[in-house]
Amino acid sequence: MLKPTIFLIDDKLSNLIALEQHLESSEYEIEKYSTAIEALPRMLLAPPHCVLVDCQLPEMNGIEFTRIVKADPSLKDVPIILITGKIYSENQALAAVQAGAYEYLTKPLNPVLLKAKVSLLVDYARCKRYCQNQETSDS
Repeated sequence: MLKPTIFLIDDKLSNLIALEQHLESSEYEIEKYSTAIEALPRMLLAPPHCVLVDCQLPEMNGIEFTRIVKADPSLKDVPIILITGKIYSENQALAAVQAGAYEYLTKPLNPVLLKAKVSLLVDYARCKRYCQNQETSDS
C-alpha cells in the first residue's frame, strides 16, 4: 500500500522542517512547498491526503488557497489544516472554516495533537477515495 501524501506549505523553511519532524515522515510521503501557488499545480496532478498550510503566506494566503482548492471539484474533498502564528483570532478561525478548512491551529503546535488530527484526516481522505472508487466501479 502506498504511503499517504501530505503537503506542507509554509514560507519559512524552519516551520516546514518542524512540521515534517512532528509528523514522523516514515508514515507519510511529505511534499514541502514555500508558496501556495507552487503547490496548486502539483495538487491537480495528484491530490494529497491532507494539506497543512500557513495562514500568512506571500502572494496567496492560506485562506485564499483553501477557497481555490475547495472550488475545484477534483480537490474539494482534500482535508486542509490552516496554521497561524498569530494569537488566536475568532474572526480568522471563522474565515478558515467558512473557506473549507477542516482545522485551524495556532502555533506553537502540540505535536501529539497535530499528529492525531492529521492521522484522522488522512483516514477520512482514504475512506472518501475508497467510497468514490466504489461508486465509479459500480456505475
